[in-house]
Amino acid sequence: MENQETLFTKLKKPIEAFVYASTKLALPLRKPFSHSSKPTFVDEEALAKLKLKMEAIRATLVKADALAMNDSQDRVWLRELRDLECWAEDVVEEIQFEAMRNTRLEQFKLELMLSSSRKGKRKRGEFSSLFSNVPSGFLSFKIKRIADRYHNIAKDRDALRITDEDGTRRLHPNARIPTSSLPLCELFGRRKDMDDVMKLLISENNDNNCVFSTIPIVGMAGVGKTTIAQHLFQNKVVRSEFDPMIWVSLSQQSGVVEATMKIVAGLTKSECHLTELELLHHEVVSRINGKKFLLVFDDVWDENPENWSTLTAPLKHGAKGSKVLVTTRSSKVSQIMSPKKHPLNPLSHDDCWLLCQKKACHGRTVDLCADLLEIGMEIAKKCQGLPLAAKAVGGMLSKSVDQKYWGEVLENHLWLEDGDDNHLLRALHVSYEFLPLNLKRCFAYCSLFPKGYLFDRSKSVKLWVAQGFIDEAGTKSFTDLVERCFFQYAPFHYHTEGIFVMHDLYHELAQHVSGYEYNRIDNYKVAKLDDKARHSSLVPLKNHAEEAIQLGSLSGKDLRSFLFVGRTEIKTDEIPFCLNIPCGIFLNLDCLRALDLSNTDIVELPYSIGNLIHLRYISRKYQNQMFTRVYRGPLQSFYSELA
Repeated sequence: MENQETLFTKLKKPIEAFVYASTKLALPLRKPFSHSSKPTFVDEEALAKLKLKMEAIRATLVKADALAMNDSQDRVWLRELRDLECWAEDVVEEIQFEAMRNTRLEQFKLELMLSSSRKGKRKRGEFSSLFSNVPSGFLSFKIKRIADRYHNIAKDRDALRITDEDGTRRLHPNARIPTSSLPLCELFGRRKDMDDVMKLLISENNDNNCVFSTIPIVGMAGVGKTTIAQHLFQNKVVRSEFDPMIWVSLSQQSGVVEATMKIVAGLTKSECHLTELELLHHEVVSRINGKKFLLVFDDVWDENPENWSTLTAPLKHGAKGSKVLVTTRSSKVSQIMSPKKHPLNPLSHDDCWLLCQKKACHGRTVDLCADLLEIGMEIAKKCQGLPLAAKAVGGMLSKSVDQKYWGEVLENHLWLEDGDDNHLLRALHVSYEFLPLNLKRCFAYCSLFPKGYLFDRSKSVKLWVAQGFIDEAGTKSFTDLVERCFFQYAPFHYHTEGIFVMHDLYHELAQHVSGYEYNRIDNYKVAKLDDKARHSSLVPLKNHAEEAIQLGSLSGKDLRSFLFVGRTEIKTDEIPFCLNIPCGIFLNLDCLRALDLSNTDIVELPYSIGNLIHLRYISRKYQNQMFTRVYRGPLQSFYSELA
């Protein structure tokens, strides 16, 4: 590797690169960070106040994330608050960088000064000017501007405090329509799934110490977990095996007491008025004591093992062979309940079309013309095996059996439009809203990549870490998204390879929630960045010609990511982008934290990359090998290479 050209070919010339970086990046500070003869400083009190404001802003954003603030003025206010958070982060990192630069390069400065002593006082003065401060108060001005903006935004609120009156709770119990044990639709393509779960239900428990066993059905939103559970619950064979049978529909915020009240209500067939857990447990025990029961928990979200132990404590008084059937979107939930699970995979395209056609024709058998049939089959493919999507699009198609209208549904994805009656979008949104704020940002970041993109777990985590969404132990965050079905293992890849895909409808959701911060350019000829975007990517067309892309006009004051992304169908040894990068291009992108040039023909980086003091991730391909650098802070390793 020593003989091989590294990622920073041009920047290996230490004096030239350092002169460039020092001239562009010298900043005034008021607190000494080293024993320099001409120390630089920062106002310690102003810096402390800035950090306190950042903490207050972040706490406010976390609080606001739990509320559905639908008022347009509220959304604008939160966007301004998010902008202010980013600006404050930039200023703090500038201070950190200057502290690091001033400390690490003192010795280099001394050596330059000594080497120039032979060339006279004039030359010595020129070298000294490299380390002189820019006009005093430059950073203080930035801090003051942030403070002023902070107070202006806070005028609309009481010291940036969000209250429950500012919006309805986002994850309220009615976020999902409660279910009952009665099936609402037919089953299509689920015969094997039904048989497999049926065998688990009527089989004896292998563990002699356990009265009941748990069977989790795990799958993404809309894949049909509840429908299978309903059909099993009504199956004659199953009903002959168990008595009593209880159906409990949960919600995101169902606690142990509420869930136990629902169990009692299911046993007594009447509303439960008990609220003390002790009394509820005794009531359950008295109703199931010595009986072989079947209990269904539909849509479980709680990932706390202690809550599960408390909830199931009275179930140990039932008869051996009892079963608990659980539907959940989270593999983590299933792991808590049982070492075994039944994963529910998407339907085939043909089964999706059968379900879609049934809904579109209002349950009647209708002979469709060849053109309508062809369009319908294409629409069914876009449902990607989700029965809920097939029902949603079928309902949309039922409004008009017309070729032109069906074509519009196919091209414009009308079934994903906002609306109170859009059960598909609501179902997907519930999964998203249940995520913590940092994982929401990770998920929205995926909108920068095209549909069908193969996500590398390691690379995705590095990009998220570079943006500050997650910490360095970020692999757990990716695993959390996998367990919640936002990612799936990619076909034709081993699970150990860490390659994943995102379902098309989840990708649609990522685009839907990404908002103004993310901008994916699918047509490189229109390479214009949104002025408000913080993260942007350039994706080649399928018929991309190898003509150089001119990047001279690109600029983005607040841009934090700039990625050149290859499509899945492009071969790994093909160069999708030929770029013409002007020398000073990165002077306009000085907030950049992630730069991916691995899908370009870039060999040498321009000197202006030295302006990117916030850069934490950079990647490019050279001689068919990938070179990637990841930094924990603002260029802590990068500038040590310059020196």
